Amino acid sequence: MPNDDLKYFKISYKNDIIIIEMENDLTLYYTEGLVNFLRKSISNNYYKFIFNMKNVKWIDSVGLGIIAFTIKSSLMFGKKLCIININENLIQLLIISGLYPILEIYDSEEKAIKYLNE
Repeated sequence: MPNDDLKYFKISYKNDIIIIEMENDLTLYYTEGLVNFLRKSISNNYYKFIFNMKNVKWIDSVGLGIIAFTIKSSLMFGKKLCIININENLIQLLIISGLYPILEIYDSEEKAIKYLNE
């Protein structure tokens, strides 16, 4: 599925889980194609997502919208979006935005995969 519209993301699959590693900030400039990829994935019965935010220093309103869209899509199938390797400043942003309570945040991919497989 990956293409040039996703050049700022590394996409990998672990069975029915899609792991998206952000290569840059989650902002309008870097997110071209990501929403379309997520929509196509959901229409192909993928609804378990892990966002690896190791390289993310900032999230703008577009990035927050992508997170909210993915949360909503995952919740429809009884799961939450998992975020791993996120810095404390971005956690504060998610708290302020009201998204934090409806996310699963883990310090490792293995823990997130374990949650999504329950």
